[in-house]
Amino acid sequence: MYKQVVKMQPVAREYEAELLAEGVIDQDRLAAMKTKIKTELESAYSNSKNVEFEAEQWASAEWLHTAEMGDNKSGVPLDRLRDVGEKISVLPADDGGKKFHRLIRKIFE
Repeated sequence: MYKQVVKMQPVAREYEAELLAEGVIDQDRLAAMKTKIKTELESAYSNSKNVEFEAEQWASAEWLHTAEMGDNKSGVPLDRLRDVGEKISVLPADDGGKKFHRLIRKIFE
């Protein structure tokens, strides 16, 4: 699989080529956009090294607002939530003759 993946062109390069071919964007504009994005990402990364926070501060204001809304009823019956939780937590016993990848089995174990 890795040999096949390494041969593939990244999706972003394919999309760039398509936009250039269709005349949606020119090479200069594309280069400017890539430079701007790289600069913003590098700046954010540099700034992230100076941020100090408490472990309890991980939640955004939006998340905190939802936690303050009361009993947080979703409208989904509790039995249904439990059923879904159980179904996504175990692999089906009858896999239809297909074998799950060993790493998937290990995760579920």
